[in-house]
Amino acid sequence: MPVIGWFTRLVERLLPDRGSPLTRGLDPAALATPVVAIEAVRRTVANSIELACKSIGAALVPAIDGPVGPAKSAGSVTEIGDALRKAQDFISKVSGPPETEDEQRRRASTPRPRDPARGNGGRAAGHRAGD
Repeated sequence: MPVIGWFTRLVERLLPDRGSPLTRGLDPAALATPVVAIEAVRRTVANSIELACKSIGAALVPAIDGPVGPAKSAGSVTEIGDALRKAQDFISKVSGPPETEDEQRRRASTPRPRDPARGNGGRAAGHRAGD
């Protein structure tokens, strides 16, 4: 069994993961099970928020090696935006009604990124920002 760890590292080195770590869980196979798909979106949103906080923190407090340059921050913002757009597209493909009340609550509480391009800043029609 000690060979498995070595073999896994070898395969990962030969076939690196090409996608963003933020969207790694957004596998189309997960769409077959809504609960799994929703959890994948939750992880993507949570990881995006974590990266955003780290990026903001790094911009506010100089790192040990020196201040973070604008290129690194811009890369993080672009990566976060791409991940949230992919998460929004992914969650829109989840079909079928929730099977249980627990799944209904989970689906309703899943954060969805706002899309200003869709009008009303992503809010439902008739709602104002202060509501």
